[in-house]
Amino acid sequence: MGNADFAIPSLKLLSEYHNIKVVVTNPDKVQGRGRKIQGTPVKEYCIENNIPVLQPEKLRNEEFIKTLKEQNADVFVVIAFRMLPKIVWNIPPMKTINLHGSLLPDYKGAAPIHRAIMDGQTVTGVSTFIINENIDEGQILLRDEEPINFNDTFTSLSDRLKHKGANLILKTINELEKGSLTPLKIDNSEMLHYASKIETDDCQIDWNRTSVEVYNFIRGLSDTPCAWTYIDNVRHKIFETEISENTELNPGEIKVDKKHFCIGTQDKAISILSIQKENKKRMNISEYLAGYMNQIKKS
Repeated sequence: MGNADFAIPSLKLLSEYHNIKVVVTNPDKVQGRGRKIQGTPVKEYCIENNIPVLQPEKLRNEEFIKTLKEQNADVFVVIAFRMLPKIVWNIPPMKTINLHGSLLPDYKGAAPIHRAIMDGQTVTGVSTFIINENIDEGQILLRDEEPINFNDTFTSLSDRLKHKGANLILKTINELEKGSLTPLKIDNSEMLHYASKIETDDCQIDWNRTSVEVYNFIRGLSDTPCAWTYIDNVRHKIFETEISENTELNPGEIKVDKKHFCIGTQDKAISILSIQKENKKRMNISEYLAGYMNQIKKS
């Protein structure tokens, strides 16, 4: 059961070693500027690889529950899907296993990868656990650490974790099958952060914070859903930045030359490398500056 690209490496690896009876993913919906109806990345993968797909509107639907039970599956695997009702996760004899993008119980919640980078963490990982009534609070089975580099973005870290997670979910299923897996004993002091869902308003950059905090905030949201700020009263998405040695700018103050676009923070300035003006395409800073400098000359 899964929707996002994060689930695909696990689906691919599991299908090489086990019999995938069916995949459950969200219904198709209208997406993008073209407003075209599209399936989830998981559905697209299944179509390409001839894997049966179910797309229930409601997970408690009687016909859907009946179909799930008829699969006689030993285990359900959930990755980047949605909250399951007990009537679903209680079906398989080997339980329902979830893969989560953090070292549980730390960073339980909807956005563990984003939040870990935004908080300036240097280590994260993936965990497998048995689903129960509470979100991300079931018995933890296995964990695997992954360093967070200072230049990691959400996209780069997520890409490593989805492959590390695939290996962990395969190991979890294999050990469960052998009966050799004992849930981990967890120290409650490890539960330090909650990875709440990220809304659009949460993504506005606060230039009054330190340069490191702003840098972590931007890279934690890049390339999706993306940090944003107002420049000349127009919303801009900020994708890539680096910390400048410029300490002269006040928070939010802009300094521009032919090669650099810097914005002040509490201490050092942030130099923008990749940007997207509202309703325009994403540009590297040299492309953006060409138009920006022309606009300044005209005004």
